Amino acid sequence: MIVTSCFSGDENEKLKDIQFDLYSELSGRLVDNAREQYFRACRLLQVEDELSIQLRRYQRGDHRVFQAVHDLIAAWFRFSRDDHGQFRLGENEESYWVRVSDEWQAFFMSELEFYEYEQFTRNIVIARVFENTEPGYTAEKFLLDTLKLRYREMTKFDPDQDEDSE
Repeated sequence: MIVTSCFSGDENEKLKDIQFDLYSELSGRLVDNAREQYFRACRLLQVEDELSIQLRRYQRGDHRVFQAVHDLIAAWFRFSRDDHGQFRLGENEESYWVRVSDEWQAFFMSELEFYEYEQFTRNIVIARVFENTEPGYTAEKFLLDTLKLRYREMTKFDPDQDEDSE
């Protein structure tokens, strides 16, 4: 995860640290979830295609393939749910960390329900199997474009976005 401010007011460093600490685990879940959905579809249809064969052979991938996807979901969580580091009554640093970690993980997992959108799931699989190649880059672009449309209220996430184009 690249820890940075993605929109005006994105200043909760505690939350960013929590998201950073959970980055590896949650990006792994992103891929595992898509992988399972893809294999479930193959079992249902009783087909074994080239993509599923390559996916079964695939062991460990480059985490950077899904870094921007994770970071965009993380930014959306901060944009839509951030309490700006405010402790609740009786809460201390440790209990805040636990509460927000749980909320972030639950949010991330609820976002995976969106990934039942078949094209999104398929493009996660393609990005994983064909990482760092043209088909993989195309799949990554699809994933980011889909999320940017979904999170369009958060207008300043893309540093290349021209403010006049809104």
